Amino acid sequence: NYYLNPAMTDAEAADLARYDIVIVGMEQQYLHPQVFQIMRQKNPDIIILAYVLSEEMPSQYLSMTDNSYPQKQLVNGIASSWWVTTPSGQKTGFWPGANMLNVTNSAPVVNGLRWNTFLPQYMHDHVMSTGYWDGIFYDNVFNDVSWVNGGNIDLDRNGVKDIASTADAAWRTGMQTIMSRSRALEGNDKVILGNGGGQYYPAMNGRLIEEFPSSLDGGW
Repeated sequence: NYYLNPAMTDAEAADLARYDIVIVGMEQQYLHPQVFQIMRQKNPDIIILAYVLSEEMPSQYLSMTDNSYPQKQLVNGIASSWWVTTPSGQKTGFWPGANMLNVTNSAPVVNGLRWNTFLPQYMHDHVMSTGYWDGIFYDNVFNDVSWVNGGNIDLDRNGVKDIASTADAAWRTGMQTIMSRSRALEGNDKVILGNGGGQYYPAMNGRLIEEFPSSLDGGW
């Protein structure tokens, strides 16, 4: 099951324990750490995954003032040069209230990291290290990016609209870096799932398909 309401109650945690796999926001380790024990007591075999967006950041976390909140800590590590921009330098994205982050190797190295290495390192150091989680669920693990903003994006920030095929290939390489780096950090005993894509095995254990049959996979 997929539960992203930060305001999880103990009763809701007990109810979620009936599922084999549960995806919850990583803020639960900070807001309600007791829910992990509740779920595991009721279902010792449950797999609990930490939800994180692989390629964007909702604006609500940028304005948050609680620096202990996991998503705010993640925001605090984002370099200004890691955002996806248009050729005119404006941030852009596809989801209302969120701007995208550049998963490609065109993003500059800042303090030894790009977004595609910073994110898995953050998840390892600040989330998986708590011992609460069985793995990570990366949302929006796309195979391409040229559809964003009608294709008017500039991943390499040269002031020119990217060629669609070039942008898409760079996006896949960058997303593969996130998944492979995360697998290397977490080892083979942890579960790594994603939503979308389907091209990042064996680093991923599987994927969430929001509709069936999936039109992205050719339907029936």
